[in-house]
Formats: sequence, structure tokens, C-alpha cells
Amino acid sequence: LADQPAVDVTETNERVTLVLNLPGLARDQVAIDFDAARNHLNVGYAGSSDASSKNDDDEQTVSTDKKNNAVESKTSWTRLYRERPDYTGFSRSFAFQDPMDVEKASASMENGVLTLVIPKLVSKKTARITI
Repeated sequence: LADQPAVDVTETNERVTLVLNLPGLARDQVAIDFDAARNHLNVGYAGSSDASSKNDDDEQTVSTDKKNNAVESKTSWTRLYRERPDYTGFSRSFAFQDPMDVEKASASMENGVLTLVIPKLVSKKTARITI
């Protein structure tokens, strides 16, 4: 599960809210599908990781000391290592017990955090059937 994004799911009587941490992904890279027949939500990303996790920046510095004609060489370099999830693809699925009103669902993504709010389908508990 190391390549799966972290998720928080909050459920109330009115709605389900999902918050997924997707650092490094843009909103157009994420697919959200809801299967109303199965009451099933899928959030996924199918892509390739072309970003390098290492960045080497080498710089050569040479100075000459005229006094004794010695050449001093200094190499300065910086290495940056970022530990981020390697999203070469993932899929998170969620099944809901209560019927969901996907027509009124909303999604937003800001700073690598995807927030989905899906209201529960409001239905009348009782109904009169006329003959």
C-alpha cells in the first residue's frame, strides 16, 4: 500500500466526504468514476513517473595562487533528494452502504489535496400506496 495515497473518509447523516493526499498530481491527471448501480466510487491515476527524485548540480571552481603557483581545485555540489510517492498508477475504491446522490456531488483539488463531497440520497421513509 506504499503507492496508495492517504485518504480520510468522514460520514454524516447527510453526506460522505473523502480527502485524498495526491502531492505532485494535477486535477486533470485524476479520474473519478461513480457506478450508481453498485453504489461504488473509484478514484485513480494511470500515468508514468517521469520526474527524477534526484537533482545533481555540479560546479567546478579553480583558483590560482600566484605566490607559489599552486592550483587549488574546489568542487561544490548540491544533491536534493525528495521522498514522494511514486505514482506510476493507483486506484482507490470505495463502496457505500447508503444510496448516494452523485448528481449533487462536488470535487475540488488544491495544493495536491483532492476533496470529494457526495450527498446521500434523500428518500422518504414511508409512502402510501393507493389502490
